[in-house]
Amino acid sequence: MSGSVVRGDRTLTVACPPGIECSYLEMGDFAGSEGSLYGKRWASGSSQQVRGGYGILAAVNGGKEPTGRLVYGSGFKVALTGVNESKGTADFGLFFRICARPPFQQKTCTPYFIGPVPWLPVSENELVIVGTGR
Repeated sequence: MSGSVVRGDRTLTVACPPGIECSYLEMGDFAGSEGSLYGKRWASGSSQQVRGGYGILAAVNGGKEPTGRLVYGSGFKVALTGVNESKGTADFGLFFRICARPPFQQKTCTPYFIGPVPWLPVSENELVIVGTGR
């Protein structure tokens, strides 16, 4: 359920590549096993980098950003930055980008690579806000 941000500021889900170990947070749902989030995985931005940005500025940082989601809009990307399975905890971080609108051109943005700024950690069975991904 995490991935890259594409033009139009929406999250495009990107799975971890085969043969690469990606840590993740497995989701539950208020509706139990019938809910749409049940069993979904939020991959760690510390173990998975995805293509990001668009336009001329997409080349900044090698065109890569940590996998994550636009939970609260396009101002920053929320990425899972650490998972401790033995303690049942997960840490999140915020990543920022720079956008510009050159004269007579479309908006261009760097990948979300500026960060992380520590965000709300969670423990097992606590609420994780996932947003709409847009």
